[in-house]
Amino acid sequence: MYRLVLPTLFLAFASCGALTDVLDRTTLSDAELQDVKDNYQGAVRAFNDLEEFAASVANGTVDISGSTYDPPTSENGWVGTLRYQGPDFPGGDGDFVLGFTVLDQNGQPVDPFETDVTGDEVLTMDVGVDFLGTTAEGAPLELHADFNLVLDQSDPAREVVTLDGTFSIRHNDYVADLTARTLVFSYDPATGLVQEATGMIDGTIEIPGFAFDADVAIVAHGETASVDIAVLDQTIEDGVVSIADFQATGA
Repeated sequence: MYRLVLPTLFLAFASCGALTDVLDRTTLSDAELQDVKDNYQGAVRAFNDLEEFAASVANGTVDISGSTYDPPTSENGWVGTLRYQGPDFPGGDGDFVLGFTVLDQNGQPVDPFETDVTGDEVLTMDVGVDFLGTTAEGAPLELHADFNLVLDQSDPAREVVTLDGTFSIRHNDYVADLTARTLVFSYDPATGLVQEATGMIDGTIEIPGFAFDADVAIVAHGETASVDIAVLDQTIEDGVVSIADFQATGA
């Protein structure tokens, strides 16, 4: 008699569609796996746009003519604020607010748009960012980030940016919660192109309508990066990409 219980329950689930619902929430089709990958790449593009933009804020080379700027002063605790509304922010179109504190090579707070710090060997910046709008490609984008950035300009042939912090990026309805851990990018100042990187990014991607998050692990090692994205026993991305490709597309 007891042997009939599980088969009977199985048929009951199947007959009412519950089993199909369970499978849909625990297994992704090939098309759904591709959607996760596409939205992961969109999140990484937003991450890279923000990293490059923040480094340019640190040394005061960003064009702030299209923004509302509240400079850092002793009265506001040396926290400056940049606000862009509309398409002026290079990574998208919407409401972008960046709060920052920059320390010069002597550890003193400074307004990088008032004082020329391009000759400082090392600049340190604490950053908080909120963005709500769309990407340059038109996808809905919401971004919140808190991170520390160190810009090393001591070598004329090599500009080095180090990131540590957290990034929550909603691209369409996929939410990537990522942590940068001593992530170091080295750029050619003449071309602005990344040469190599070290460090890692890890975190999760929340998949709409799905019971489980995807796990993300990106490890940079020189001119390449290992990208591993998986949900349960399904692989979304597992391979090695060039740092240039990662910086451009996320894969």
